[in-house]
Amino acid sequence: MSTTTTAAQQVGAFLRDVPALHATEKAVSFDPVQTTFLQKLVREATLTEGVTVKKEDFFAAIACLDYFTEVIAARATILEDFAVVVDELDRMADYLDPDLELLIRYLGLYIVKDLKGDALFKPGSVEAITRRHGRGNAAPEAGPVEVDLFHLACGQLVCDQARRPETAAILASVRGRNDLRAALLIDAILAALPAEPVPAALGQGQLVPALLELLAALAREAPEWSLRAHVEHLKARL
Repeated sequence: MSTTTTAAQQVGAFLRDVPALHATEKAVSFDPVQTTFLQKLVREATLTEGVTVKKEDFFAAIACLDYFTEVIAARATILEDFAVVVDELDRMADYLDPDLELLIRYLGLYIVKDLKGDALFKPGSVEAITRRHGRGNAAPEAGPVEVDLFHLACGQLVCDQARRPETAAILASVRGRNDLRAALLIDAILAALPAEPVPAALGQGQLVPALLELLAALAREAPEWSLRAHVEHLKARL
């Protein structure tokens, strides 16, 4: 059995057994596998904001944004801010939706302008983030790793969101909901900052320290990143 299949089984077993965050179903928009992803990993409050992003990036983006909103920022204003960005893109060109990199880069801007930059990484703030991470880190009771085809597909959907092998390897070993969501955010930041070294803490399974290290790097690079240039790149690909 391949490593990828094994990871999908383990993540599928996790999703099968972890409690759902809500029971919302949008049958017109999402199939049952996608619905399970959203019910298990994304709060209903974030889904109701109607976040717009390229369809191939949607599941990683909505899980990352929900985790950042709940655990890192502890406020939902970034959802309103990002909606403004989407509106601006709509005015620039039809069908111009933000991609995952734009969303992740915007998190860096948000840290600098709304979360007071370096203040987010001071000890008191880090302790609060760690507490919030732990508070929502629901873990399922240990069940059999063997899963039915439906939950295998659910696990594969999660694994498909990982762009970097370092984080793909972590997904199969997570023990809680927020660990899984943090791993997806780590993966998205590493994909957006390909020159940034992988934090040593990630290899030790320390997801919150690894994520905070990468968020600090994202914030440092924020002043040098051009939203206009990124949008022009998106337009060129239409």
